[in-house]
Amino acid sequence: IAPQYSGNFQKQALLIRKVSPATLRSDVDMFRTAVLRRRTQDVNGQAAILYDDLLTPAKLVTGEKVIIVPHGPLHYLPFQALRTGNQFMIEGHPMAIVPSATMTLDLLNRKSRLESSLMAFGNPSTSAREPLPGAEQEVRKISSLFPKKQVFYTQQADRQAFINHAGAARM
Repeated sequence: IAPQYSGNFQKQALLIRKVSPATLRSDVDMFRTAVLRRRTQDVNGQAAILYDDLLTPAKLVTGEKVIIVPHGPLHYLPFQALRTGNQFMIEGHPMAIVPSATMTLDLLNRKSRLESSLMAFGNPSTSAREPLPGAEQEVRKISSLFPKKQVFYTQQADRQAFINHAGAARM
């Protein structure tokens, strides 16, 4: 998704919509600020605005797989937390956030694997940002679904661990 576009794959088709880069950046920043300051009403309102702006035109059907290729400020947007009605997006759609269109095509064509393994990083400790305890909880919950896993939290979730282990990871 380029900064001036929003889109998602629906029934293996791409929806592209023009979105103002400045407005998008501002909306994403407002959402993230509301989350960090734990302002639930602002979070819910901003999550609904972003869902309406980015995804309502896709006319998603509950249960439909959504693959998002973010760009620019969208890399900082937790799409799973966007809201439609009283439901988080993740509650109604299997989702994947991928860094490139090539990976998107691979995901679309991939068959489900029964014995996948997982490598995940939750709440990495750095002095450059706020802690992410929610990310640690997500990794703990998701990792419980995988029989083979390598998970790293806080101080263990550093760049060197990623470099040492990412090449061998399947997911």
